[in-house]
Amino acid sequence: MKNKVLAIIVSYNGGKDIVTTIYALQCQVNEILVVDNASDCNSLEILNNLALEKVITLIKLPKNYGIGFALNIGVKKALYDGYDWVLTMDQDSIAEKNMVHELISCANIESNIVSVSPSLELHGRKNNKKSGFIDYAITSGNLVKTTIFNRIGFYNEDYFIDSIDFDFSLRVRQSGYIIYRSSNAILSHKLGNDAKKSIFGMNFNYIYHSPERRYYMYRNHCYLTKDFFAAFPKFITKKTILSILYIFNIIFFEEKKYVNIKMILHGIRDYFCGVSGKKQ
Repeated sequence: MKNKVLAIIVSYNGGKDIVTTIYALQCQVNEILVVDNASDCNSLEILNNLALEKVITLIKLPKNYGIGFALNIGVKKALYDGYDWVLTMDQDSIAEKNMVHELISCANIESNIVSVSPSLELHGRKNNKKSGFIDYAITSGNLVKTTIFNRIGFYNEDYFIDSIDFDFSLRVRQSGYIIYRSSNAILSHKLGNDAKKSIFGMNFNYIYHSPERRYYMYRNHCYLTKDFFAAFPKFITKKTILSILYIFNIIFFEEKKYVNIKMILHGIRDYFCGVSGKKQ
């Protein structure tokens, strides 16, 4: 079958949320592979039942090796089994009807398109951006041509959980290939936890992350800067400015200001010490 698609979902303590993610994809792809990073018993029970019902193919890892490692297991399976595309998904993102079909339609626009991203509905708010070429694609909902992995390599396992999508996207572009966004393909997605804060009577919507996630965000941004500033100075400069502004958001909005700032500094320090992979 032309355009065979393997959906790869990396799971970690996803609970019941992953069930909705899986059923939304069931009729859109040829196979759903869940690679589990040593989830708790409750989450594993749900996944085991889905595997017994043959809804998914399940690979259970003995410990949490990170997102890049788990994704690469799926990519290697896709290459071995002759899939044309992989669709990488977060465990709590929901593909709207016909999302995969719309992604594949856009992939055929130009031969150099190897990555197609959907339009995101973030925290219930629709994103009305037009179809076209983009600088990077987030991991969730990204349709990737399997042959590209033989040309540019696999996902960066040293990053563990953050900036894997930035690293992969920049390597795609560095090799002369194109990333495209489809406005007709819709993915319901969450970036961190959504919250509302009030300052001086004014209400703000704010997305926050755990202190540990902040560690990876800032450590891995340093590695991105080292590896890609020469090739993409405008992109890296913009991302650096945003990273600095996020620190002010932490100061104004976060309850655990000290812990978050401490973890950010820890991440930057570990970069200079050459630390990669899972935080020690």
